Amino acid sequence: MVENEILNNYVNFMNFLGQVFGSAYEIVLQDMSARKLYAVMNGYISGKKVDDPLTDYAKHVEKSKIWEKTKYLTNVKTYTRSGHLVISSFYFITKDDKLIGVLSINFDTVENRNSGFFDTGALRMFDFLETTKKDHMLQPFVQNTEGASERKESLEDMMDIQSVMSNIIHKVVYEYKERNNLSDKVLKQKDRREVVRLLADRGVFLVKDSVKEIAKILHCSDASVYRYLSDFEE
Repeated sequence: MVENEILNNYVNFMNFLGQVFGSAYEIVLQDMSARKLYAVMNGYISGKKVDDPLTDYAKHVEKSKIWEKTKYLTNVKTYTRSGHLVISSFYFITKDDKLIGVLSINFDTVENRNSGFFDTGALRMFDFLETTKKDHMLQPFVQNTEGASERKESLEDMMDIQSVMSNIIHKVVYEYKERNNLSDKVLKQKDRREVVRLLADRGVFLVKDSVKEIAKILHCSDASVYRYLSDFEE
């Protein structure tokens, strides 16, 4: 079925979003035709799971036909079942003038009130979606290794991912300091090495100019960051 093929390609994109935003964000893909949730990442935030019924907000989007007027909505206030305020952004997936899916990114403000990670990442992602979409298929994210380097360069050229990357780095550093009671202290070498390991696990080094940005935030040289990174690659 064509609609399932389209949604499957958005699932590939969800995997990318999960790596960029991390566990603080819930990402949900809703199948408007089947009237259920098609894919969920970090569903612990709201308790959502695959095959759950459509959310009330998705039904509202469909009924109001707001998807006919805009490709996406950002910074929408919704609430979890436990009453937590969630900041959500929605991208509307269409085919032949029909709403077939809703992709949302949700941030729980209560669970993450101290993270210092409110940003415009979702808006940047949705702008990127709109510029790369061809016949409603996310070609750069089909699981195909041919031309991988060209797709990566295209991704970085078409989207200001540096701002998102910088926020991720700050978030990882902040959380590391909080866990180790180092909030008001400059990180020592062993701490900087551990932060670099955490950033490597998040895939931050795949982004252009990441080393320079990490060095600036950690108050060390580019060479030091490369040295820390090489320690984990040996």
